[in-house]
Amino acid sequence: MEFGYFFLKKEDYPEAAHWFYTAAFESESEIDIASSGTSPLMALALSYRRYAKSPHIRALPQEEYELEKLRLTQKAAEYEQMARDWKPQENGF
Repeated sequence: MEFGYFFLKKEDYPEAAHWFYTAAFESESEIDIASSGTSPLMALALSYRRYAKSPHIRALPQEEYELEKLRLTQKAAEYEQMARDWKPQENGF
């Protein structure tokens, strides 16, 4: 997740989203269980919301801008819902 926060701070939202996605779906944390679920999902949503408001997206032609902003905002809402619904897996110990 540290790489995600690094790129979020640099306002490179697509790269930040990549790292948060990796933390949420492609890796597991042994020490901090939330860093495999709720935390990266909420950070992923934040990356999408910030990207939707970024100059890169605002520079698109109006119709394309509106569609892309809507797509990114909806994706952020999906990840926020996933974070709210996330529960740690039972490991049998």
